[in-house]
Amino acid sequence: MRELVARHGDSAYVGAGTVTTAAQAEQAADAGAEFLVSPGTLPSLAEAMRATGRVTMTGALTPSEVMLALELGVDVVKIFPASLGGPGFLGALRGPFPDAPLMPTGGVTPDNVADWFAAGALAVGAGGDLASSALLAASDWDAIEQRAVRFAEALRAARTA
Repeated sequence: MRELVARHGDSAYVGAGTVTTAAQAEQAADAGAEFLVSPGTLPSLAEAMRATGRVTMTGALTPSEVMLALELGVDVVKIFPASLGGPGFLGALRGPFPDAPLMPTGGVTPDNVADWFAAGALAVGAGGDLASSALLAASDWDAIEQRAVRFAEALRAARTA
C-alpha cells in the first residue's frame, strides 16, 4: 500500500466495502474495485479477498485481531471502530506493532484527521462522517461535496504539519 500511495500521490482509488463474504469480494473485484475492505478479520474471508489480487484491508480492534490480520497477510489492518479508542489507542498499538499498516475507520473527522496521522496511521477511512445515510437518502450531493472538501483540506494540512 505504501508503494501505491508514493507512486500515485493524490490519485483516487475506487474500492469496495463493506465486504463480508467471499462472493462479495469476487463481485467487487470483477466490477473493478482496486481494494477490498471488511469490518472484521475471518481467515476464510481474508483468503478470498487476497485471492482476488486486490489490496486487502480487514478490520481489527484488539491486539489479537491485529496479529491475526497480519498473520493472514492482509495489506492494511483497518482499526474499527476507531472511535472507541481514538488516536491514543492507535498510538498504543504502535508499541507492539511499530511497522503494521494501520488505518483507523469509524470516528475519523476533518477535525481529528491530523491526530490520527500523528498517532501513526498509514491512511484513514471516512464513511458516515463523509457521506451519512441521511445525506445519501436525500441525494444531498452538495453537502457531501462540502464534507469532502473539508476532509481534503484537513488531509492537506495534516501532510504539511
